[in-house]
Amino acid sequence: MQLIPSIDLRRGKVVRLAQGRDESAMVYAEDPLEVLAQFQAAGAERVHIVDLDAAFGGPRQTAVLARVVAAAKGEKLQLGGGLRSGDLLRSALDSGFDRAVAGSMVVRDPAAFGRAVEECPGRLIPALEFKVGELRAGGWSQGSGLDLEVVLRELLPFTGLFFCGDGARRRRSPPPPLQGEAPADRRAPAGGGRRRPRPLGEDHRHRQASRPPG
Repeated sequence: MQLIPSIDLRRGKVVRLAQGRDESAMVYAEDPLEVLAQFQAAGAERVHIVDLDAAFGGPRQTAVLARVVAAAKGEKLQLGGGLRSGDLLRSALDSGFDRAVAGSMVVRDPAAFGRAVEECPGRLIPALEFKVGELRAGGWSQGSGLDLEVVLRELLPFTGLFFCGDGARRRRSPPPPLQGEAPADRRAPAGGGRRRPRPLGEDHRHRQASRPPG
């Protein structure tokens, strides 16, 4: 298993949200480069960056993200948050991120996401953020009425890597959250409230890491 540390950015600071609620934001660091340096010292091979400003519909934190990319020392970076079109996904890749993560786009326009994946194979990850089995959009703030398992089946032809986050488990507890990536035929990094190592197969609704029967 590879552990991918996450840096969630809100107004330029490193924060943690409780169950995706913006009003619950707790600041863990004023400067994201300090947190990135800690992950670098720990030997992180990949770091997940979340632009919460963009996720909640605000302007992208372009200057802060550029500083993070410039400070990378060999570790690969992936960006999520507010990437709701093919153009925005490609822009994230062009700005120095190795991978881009799409959430709302997967829920609202899966066909467009599929086309983007075909243009950038292996570099786009669908973020299946859910709460009590229902996929969420808009930075966890909006329900979709879509079932997680159904959407997983629809996405399997496009990609073998998924990012899954359980909003019901997200709580504030230091240090900043870790996302797990398991080497498997269908990998599903698990995020949201993970505070101690645990087999991914035991997580609620993460058994979809293997191709569903039929």
